[in-house]
Amino acid sequence: MTVMINVKMLLTATLILFGMTAVSHAEMAKAKTVEAGANNVIVTKSSPHSVSETLDRLAVLVQKRGMTVFARIDHKKNAKAVGKMITASQVLIFGSANVGTRVMWHDPKAALDLPLRVLSYEDADDKVWVVYRRPMALNNDFTVSQCASILDMENALDQLTNEVIKK
Repeated sequence: MTVMINVKMLLTATLILFGMTAVSHAEMAKAKTVEAGANNVIVTKSSPHSVSETLDRLAVLVQKRGMTVFARIDHKKNAKAVGKMITASQVLIFGSANVGTRVMWHDPKAALDLPLRVLSYEDADDKVWVVYRRPMALNNDFTVSQCASILDMENALDQLTNEVIKK
């Protein structure tokens, strides 16, 4: 069973409990959550934009940073093509050959998780989410712990997704 831990909500509850000023509800809505289990490898952030707009914004930022967009998969469109219905769900696959190659040099099997992927989906309550697997999680499955590029990817994904979810 996966448990969602909302870091800012937990902090807010603690602050309220001790009579301190809490963050606003709007800030809590934007708060980053990390799914518990599997070594905290999945990061989930709320987006104020539609699924399409969220990934459009991400694609622009990725390209501005000199990375390549390799593919965009529209799961809702693909489901509709086979007579199935799901909420909006798209994945953007992107990366930098310069950075990714350094990781794969340490362990070629890391290519199973590269290039990077970011999912944006709409839940049953029409709320849009941005989700990605933390690059640091590559250390769990592959021999890449000595590769500094993992931290570069980690920081880039966090910065990119934070920029994408701004209003």
